[in-house]
Amino acid sequence: MRWSLNALLSTGANAMSSQRTMLGVYGKNITNASTPGYSRERAIQTDMGWGLGSQIVGIDSLRDTTLQKSLLGSAQSFGFESARSRALQVAEPVVNGLDGSGLQQTLEKFFGALQSASANPSGLSEREVVLAEARALARSLNDAARGLEDARQAAADGAAQTIQTINAIANEVAGLNQQIRDIQGTGEPGHELVDQRDQLLAQLGQLADIDVVPVDGLITVTLGSGQPLVDGTSASRLSMTGGGSAPIGLQLTRASGFAQDVPSPERIGGQLGGAIDARDVTLTQSLAQLDDMAFGLAESMNAIHSSAIDLDGGTGSRFFDIPADAKGAALAIAVSADIVDRPKSLAFASDVANGPGDNTALLALIGLRDLGLGASGLTPSQGLDAVTSKIASALSAADTEARASEARFEDVKAQVASRSGVSLQEEMVALTEAQRAFEASSKVIQTAEELFDAVLRLV
Repeated sequence: MRWSLNALLSTGANAMSSQRTMLGVYGKNITNASTPGYSRERAIQTDMGWGLGSQIVGIDSLRDTTLQKSLLGSAQSFGFESARSRALQVAEPVVNGLDGSGLQQTLEKFFGALQSASANPSGLSEREVVLAEARALARSLNDAARGLEDARQAAADGAAQTIQTINAIANEVAGLNQQIRDIQGTGEPGHELVDQRDQLLAQLGQLADIDVVPVDGLITVTLGSGQPLVDGTSASRLSMTGGGSAPIGLQLTRASGFAQDVPSPERIGGQLGGAIDARDVTLTQSLAQLDDMAFGLAESMNAIHSSAIDLDGGTGSRFFDIPADAKGAALAIAVSADIVDRPKSLAFASDVANGPGDNTALLALIGLRDLGLGASGLTPSQGLDAVTSKIASALSAADTEARASEARFEDVKAQVASRSGVSLQEEMVALTEAQRAFEASSKVIQTAEELFDAVLRLV
């Protein structure tokens, strides 16, 4: 009887201890219900055998690693498409300026002025209109090129800012790895620190394509290229190379000081990859197309105009000033200083013997409107359409993908919250059950003590 009463007391005491721990866990969950990134905890309870009751052998965090990996993947896609969309939106005014009443209309007005002058090639007023429209065309090309270059620079600035954020988060993750190692060395699970680290990884996943590999309780974070961004308790540092007129490059410097290039930076993923892709693919190619159109038109006009005859019987000069090759032509194009304020210097005739009414060379200039020019072989109007179409279609696709990827990201976040987050209703039910179990355990101890007293009175 004495042994049985001791067992009853032990069972009750162990049960009270277990339920006290469980009450603490449920209370902690309820307290952190609105804490971002908090994963609810559960006490791991085991049977100690007959006559001994139960015990708590650990506190588990309900963290779903599969869902966390899915969250990273959806975050990377959302980050890439949203950053790409934002970068291309900066170029949207350029698209609007190229189409409709913008540069396309300016181009038509220029050729219209040439057409009007063909009816009276010696008329000074007609020639002045040609020069005015030529200046307007050059300015419009300059503005469009400047707008694209501004968009490229904005994307580069966004990439640089993202790199700073990546480096800061990588340092925080490495620091948390150290803290987690230290606290786990004392026997504590460090769930709060792991939750903080997961929050940082979710942010990092939006910024770049990363892989997370657990190693001895810590994590290693590698870029999509396979290069380590966080290796245990040390962090590498990303930096940007190139820029300006050159493509953006990335360099990764390890904590040891060893530096290496990141291959295919436009494929780095996340917001960083989206900004680089917009700058060095869509915007750079669009600017190259605009340069090709401007260079092809100017070069062809110069070839005709410089071999023609002006109103004073002299040989013509260049019509437009442009660089030696297509690169930068749209930004640099200007009406030649030889003719800009000298309408008589416009060379419209092909033979001085034909007199001032000769418009042969002028008709050749007008004919350029329908000729394929430059490396693309497109007409000037088609060249502008190609630039407009490229940016507009890329922007539309990026915007669509950004919305779709955001929806996927939010869906996975909801799944993570459902699996790992705190349901106040569930926790209150569990808390009530634990409270009743605690009270029942207390009753077991009280009953055992009463039996002890009864036995002692019989002695």
